[in-house]
Amino acid sequence: DKDLSSCIAVERKGSLDELAGNFTKGRERFKKEFGRMIEVQGKMIVVVDEGSLDDIANADYRSHFNPKSYIGSIKSFEDKYNTQFHFIEPHQSPQCIIDWLIENASSQELANVA
Repeated sequence: DKDLSSCIAVERKGSLDELAGNFTKGRERFKKEFGRMIEVQGKMIVVVDEGSLDDIANADYRSHFNPKSYIGSIKSFEDKYNTQFHFIEPHQSPQCIIDWLIENASSQELANVA
């Protein structure tokens, strides 16, 4: 039997620059983390505090990561790894994570975990 922690993961990023680092210097490690969730048919959410897709499109971050490549990486990870990226204000982060966990812990895909 699997417990819920092996099927659901939350990755929290403090900024767009931190996420950009995961898509550039730390890309292979990042892909491995997502790949592990695919192996167990789990779900993962990435919560990014302080930033938005509009900020990325406008290159409103310090990293030199190309905005089109950045958005392409997000879309690619969402498609390939069946994940969701949520861009929110830091004070909304805990509620976003709780809501996502409740929704996914009760979903049909995870109903047979225990």
